[in-house]
Amino acid sequence: METTLSSFEGDQKKIKQLQKKLEDSIASDKNLLSAQVSILDPKKAKSALNDSINQAGYALLGQYYPYLKDLISYASSMKASGGNAKEKEDANKKAVEKAKKESKRFAGRYVYWKKDTVPKLLVEKVHGSGSGIELFATNISSDMNKRGEPWIVKGSVKKSQCVHNANLTVDARTGTKAHLVEAGYSGSNFPLSLDLSKKGASDVIPKFEGKSNVSASIVADSDFSFSGNAKLNMNPAAVTGGELGSETATRIYTTALKSIKSLNLGAGFSFSEKSGVGLKLDTNFDTLLADAISSVANAEFENVKKDVAAKLNEQIASSETAKKYISQFGDISAKLDGQKNSFDSISKQLSQKQSELKKKTGDAAKNKASQAASNAASSFLKGLKK
Repeated sequence: METTLSSFEGDQKKIKQLQKKLEDSIASDKNLLSAQVSILDPKKAKSALNDSINQAGYALLGQYYPYLKDLISYASSMKASGGNAKEKEDANKKAVEKAKKESKRFAGRYVYWKKDTVPKLLVEKVHGSGSGIELFATNISSDMNKRGEPWIVKGSVKKSQCVHNANLTVDARTGTKAHLVEAGYSGSNFPLSLDLSKKGASDVIPKFEGKSNVSASIVADSDFSFSGNAKLNMNPAAVTGGELGSETATRIYTTALKSIKSLNLGAGFSFSEKSGVGLKLDTNFDTLLADAISSVANAEFENVKKDVAAKLNEQIASSETAKKYISQFGDISAKLDGQKNSFDSISKQLSQKQSELKKKTGDAAKNKASQAASNAASSFLKGLKK
């Protein structure tokens, strides 16, 4: 029995290790299931959507940064060339003053020249207009130091019911405290399609389409740092999303999205070599979606999760069978332990009986010897009497 149990305990240890791996695997599968339907959980939907919207925001920032970088580079080159001109002008002044001090002139007339304030290229004012288009520009010059004014460009486009307005200021003057580039944009009542899934987010993240009002502003400097903010209001909005893998779950998700009719989105963004990229988004969509799902899916949500869980359980049915056999193995182990305890009990009882028998045998031998001695003494006394 001891040999059998020793061999069995080795097998039992291996079985327990397999059981632990199996239970961990089942738990992992169930966690994966929960993650797959988390978009329908109002509590989890918020964080999932915020992560995806942030991801899309960083993608947009990376998409448009090269254009901003080109503009900053061009404006910086203007500032550098303007600075060189100023340095040359200062050097010429010093040379003239030095010449005046070192030379003497004959009697005559003093002649004065005004400061050169006219750059090689100067467009003082521009106004252009056309079918729904209007453009204004002032002080477009090749040397802002000579002109003493920054570039300013403004324009608007009106088409049907859509209105776009934009403005751009470039200030490359030496010593100015203003930003190198300042730009702004506003648009109203124009169609906009915003598909976050194309920006690297999940396929189930919604797509927004509708008439929108947008405003944005940005400032940038020659070190390529920039900061700005943007606001978007889409109303009415049509919101659609991908499939969730379950017909019922997809139906609830789609119905919830259809009930959302507007979207508000705000963003603050920045970049500097020291701080890196910064992006802060503020949107009401996560709350709208959570409320919509709650109103549509409260009665069905648990059924949806059970339906998907049932499909998963079918795939891990073999694991459940294995768990059943592991349980049977445990029963065998318990029975073997019980048999061992029974044998140990019998062995203990036999030992006790053996001790009792030994004691009885010894007592009987003593009694027999004592009786024999008594009989012998009695016979000896009888002989003496005779």
